Amino acid sequence: MFSALIILAGLVLLALVSAPEKATSINQNFRWAVVLAPLALAFAGSLFSAIQKRYSTFILAAISGLAFGGVSIAGRSIRFSHPYIHILYNPLVLAIVAYGLVGILFFTIALQRASATAVNACMIACETLLR
Repeated sequence: MFSALIILAGLVLLALVSAPEKATSINQNFRWAVVLAPLALAFAGSLFSAIQKRYSTFILAAISGLAFGGVSIAGRSIRFSHPYIHILYNPLVLAIVAYGLVGILFFTIALQRASATAVNACMIACETLLR
């Protein structure tokens, strides 16, 4: 109970010191790097999924964390324009789908090889670092 109150107090303090800012757009080269990164993650994950060593399990968990972090980066990079149906033509939407598929695939493989606690901790740590 005390921990929850501490977290709540921290969130209240964070809300009190925050201020709105204008969003900036990202560089076109960085946008394409975000779009193409799932291919690199899928390639690296396929290499480490063939290895049956213990360290490869945590590398797969790290790759899934990077993929889930990529979902948040791609989601924040999308610019909406009217009509909203044009969002379907944006390559970042495909990147979100690809990141999600890569993340779920390699997270599932890692969960089959090691304990859920260790795999989840590694995945969440890498996701948080990328955000």
